[in-house]
Amino acid sequence: MIERVALPEPLQGVFFDFLWDTQKVWLLPTESAITAFDQLAWLLELPVWTTAPGEARFDLAPLTVLEQPECFPVRWRRITSVDLTYPLELFRNDQGRWVILDGYHRLARHQVEGSRDIPVRLHPDHYKSRILRGG
Repeated sequence: MIERVALPEPLQGVFFDFLWDTQKVWLLPTESAITAFDQLAWLLELPVWTTAPGEARFDLAPLTVLEQPECFPVRWRRITSVDLTYPLELFRNDQGRWVILDGYHRLARHQVEGSRDIPVRLHPDHYKSRILRGG
């Protein structure tokens, strides 16, 4: 059984409503590739983070942090300290668009750095069953 989470309206149909284990994502055998930053920039507008640590509020977009870093010092520090050698981890959503499962802080840092090309791992759909939390 897939453990589901309630998503706010801006994320419904866009983001994933199942719980995954990030370490399982990292262990997938998908090779790294390069994707243009412009193809992923829209993801910075999604409210994928929380303003209340420990709560799944989905009320803070990476772009908001980039525009107001002084208001979100913890997130800003995390953005500016991430290691960009690790690729972003993406799966296709139900609309067929690539969405990040792991790497929003890295994507934000790529924005800060002005990166044009970004290392990514574009995982095939059939790997979703391998990453489910508790599975």
